[in-house]
Amino acid sequence: MGNTILSRQNEPEFIKLLKAKSVAYDEADFWQTVELCIIGFSMLGPLVNIFHFKINIDVILMIYGIACFILAFIIDWVKKERSKAGAIFQELFDTQLFEIKWNPLLNIKIPQPEKIVEISISFKKDEEFMKNWYSSSIKPEIERELAVLLNQRSNLFWSKGLRDKIIKLYTIILIGYLTVILIIGIITDWIYGLGLNSFLIGYVIPMFALVKFVFNNRKTQTEIITNCENHLSKANDLMQRYIDYKILPKEDELRSLQDEIFKIRNNSSVMPYWIYKYYRTKFENTSDEAAKYYVDKILNPEF
Repeated sequence: MGNTILSRQNEPEFIKLLKAKSVAYDEADFWQTVELCIIGFSMLGPLVNIFHFKINIDVILMIYGIACFILAFIIDWVKKERSKAGAIFQELFDTQLFEIKWNPLLNIKIPQPEKIVEISISFKKDEEFMKNWYSSSIKPEIERELAVLLNQRSNLFWSKGLRDKIIKLYTIILIGYLTVILIIGIITDWIYGLGLNSFLIGYVIPMFALVKFVFNNRKTQTEIITNCENHLSKANDLMQRYIDYKILPKEDELRSLQDEIFKIRNNSSVMPYWIYKYYRTKFENTSDEAAKYYVDKILNPEF
């Protein structure tokens, strides 16, 4: 019977949803940048100690560090709200394009058309970037259920792959910063004889915001990677079941996978846009090759 995903995904209503999704994620990315700037300022506190010439600024540094921590906490909440909005727009795009039912148990409201239009008109990037969202390798002659499953599998692969990259970056940042701070602490203690109390107040407290950011994001990303791996395995099993026994995925199986994809998007830390842009071509090529492998198995079962 085939599917219409490729022919419909570039229709105006779907492009509007992708634009709204992009705007919401861009806003979340902006607030994450602000959060990182605040964290960066909090990291400057320890460096001040090198040049304070024995002036007692420990209390000032402590207040400064705590203030940065609280401000970063508030901005983190705003960032998550915008990220959640992006996940909802993307969920609406997928469910309408894949022709699967909206799950009321997700406890989210379907965005009103006026809201979609209002947000989408703020989109300032090249519209071509929003076209052909899903791979052209998944041919129209493939059954809708299989096309949906392949695209869901691609979404899970992207989520896992990008987070594999970002988690390494977070680890390097944290280890690098802690190493630098330890070296600075040893040097300033040797020069000024600050003592443990001054070290804790002047160096440890100002970096609370960074430690919170890195540990929270690393923990979240690790959980998401594990979740993606588990559901990639389920998607592969469903695909293999069709290849072996010609049993199409059931609607509830597709909806269950879609639920998990939404939860991953909704609970994820914001993925910096530059990382997405940097790896986009590589991941597109890899996911296309995987799609072609399965498409060949579906259309040419004798091979």
